[in-house]
Amino acid sequence: MKRRILVIVIYLLLSNIAISQNLVPNGGFETYTSLPNGYSQFFKATGWTNVNGNTTGAPYGSPDYYHTLGSVPTTCGPILPNSGNGQMGFFTYFTYFGNVDAREYTSTQLTNPLISGQQYQISFYLTNGNGGAYTGTVDNFGIHLSVGPLTQAVGEVIQLTPTIEVTGIISNQNYWQQYIYTFVATNAATDITFGNFEIDSTTTIVGGTNAYYFIDDIELVTIAPLLQILGDTSICMGDSTTLLAINDNIFAWADSINPMVILSTDSIITVAPTVTTTYFVYGTNDSTSIKVNVYNFPMINLNNKTSLCQGETLTLDVTTTNATYLWQDNSTNPTFNVTQQGTYWVEVTENNCTATDTILVNYNPLPSVNLGNDATLCQGETLTLDATTPNATYLWQDDSTSPTLNATQQGSYWVEVTVNNCSTTDTILVNYNPLPSVNLGNDATLCQGETLTLDATTPNATYLWQDTSTSSTFNVTQQGTYWVEVTDNCGSTSDTIIIDLEDCNCTLYVPNSFTPNTDGKNDQFSPIFDCDITEYTFIIFNRWGELIFETNTQNNSWSGSFKGKLCPTGVYIYILKYRYEGIYQKKYGNVNLLK
Repeated sequence: MKRRILVIVIYLLLSNIAISQNLVPNGGFETYTSLPNGYSQFFKATGWTNVNGNTTGAPYGSPDYYHTLGSVPTTCGPILPNSGNGQMGFFTYFTYFGNVDAREYTSTQLTNPLISGQQYQISFYLTNGNGGAYTGTVDNFGIHLSVGPLTQAVGEVIQLTPTIEVTGIISNQNYWQQYIYTFVATNAATDITFGNFEIDSTTTIVGGTNAYYFIDDIELVTIAPLLQILGDTSICMGDSTTLLAINDNIFAWADSINPMVILSTDSIITVAPTVTTTYFVYGTNDSTSIKVNVYNFPMINLNNKTSLCQGETLTLDVTTTNATYLWQDNSTNPTFNVTQQGTYWVEVTENNCTATDTILVNYNPLPSVNLGNDATLCQGETLTLDATTPNATYLWQDDSTSPTLNATQQGSYWVEVTVNNCSTTDTILVNYNPLPSVNLGNDATLCQGETLTLDATTPNATYLWQDTSTSSTFNVTQQGTYWVEVTDNCGSTSDTIIIDLEDCNCTLYVPNSFTPNTDGKNDQFSPIFDCDITEYTFIIFNRWGELIFETNTQNNSWSGSFKGKLCPTGVYIYILKYRYEGIYQKKYGNVNLLK
């Protein structure tokens, strides 16, 4: 008794398979032109070929036709046909031809071409050889449907992608195993070919070095179409979709939310789910379902800022995952840079749901502010900085907010003027120059014949001396009072000096201290001359201005006493007057009385 196992790869409701003609002629290899009496006689099975036309056997890829009434033993294993008397055998992996990836293929022309889009079922039985040199089992057994016959070069592998491929190792030795597949035709195929379409390096072989298979009872039939639902499977929130059930006559609709409630018994139903929902339709012998996905519209908000300032750029960003974009200028980026006034809109599409938003952008001019050029002021002057602008607010560098600011000292001043949220800043640097100053020095005495240069030089100034001269310096050679007026951008100032003349051949020495302690050393105080003088007067005052000594005699010295008593230690003031060679001289000074 034969052992048979049914393997169903794709589940199909058998009750829906219409009885139709087998498109594979002589699929059980029962008819023949003559009984086989040797190997490689595939051509004796009516309608079958080896895709290369050679009938001389190995290594030319010639399958073996077996018939129970013939005289060819199944040397690759004592296998009887699955049914009837005939079967075909061929190797799918062969290593005896050197570097050639040797294959055998069995092929036949279909009774009618396939119809593109039609659903078909193909079934066949396989068992692999288990004797002689063919004990191996392989994967990659394929079925190829082609428009026109395939062509094989000698006995080499035909490298192409099969229409159907049995995955995994086919290792059913000593028994037949059925394989059933359903598929939808993609072209008007006219020929069917069986074999291994993979090269050796991508073929797995187990249990031997060569692999051989028997095939029987091949059937290719059309099958009735399954109950099917047509319609959109994705809608936007608030939209509806119409679902159409085909390939049956009786219908009952339900959904996954209330599966026990019949929604309709028509072939067409319009639904508007608010959440993703699966819809079921039940026909006469079949049922099917379709999921309708409900997508929210994209959430977009261009921007709340519709007033911009001159020169400002506003980036509108509507980035949404897995979305497409269309802006008013036909650009398709997720962002758009606004640089001028106008109306801007965008369409954002996600899951075929489109949302639109529009924004009107106005541009406000920047306020005009000019604090003026950098300025230089004179000490004591004030510069009023005025940034007054209609409807504006102000912010100065000192955080004050008035439209004006008084600059009274050197520094950098800036103001930010804002109108309609648009701001402009200006800066001014204020420098201060001091008032002019002049110093001719202390009153002085010149030696006769000497010249004293009085210097009143001041940057960017003009000069006026007592004699109306206008140089920056003045040379003094005579006794007298000298003055100068210095004028620049910040005003005028003046200074005066008194110059006396003396004969420097007469040397005068006045000590700056003495010690009236009757020790015979430095007990007297008086001027010392090395020349003859006239009209001599020597006067001494205490610190309160009280006259305590006076003499007109050159040799009369002060002993440090007043009214018969020794004066206290301290500083005393003297005045010395005399005439020498007709020039009257006057000297002032201090002396320290020490004890």
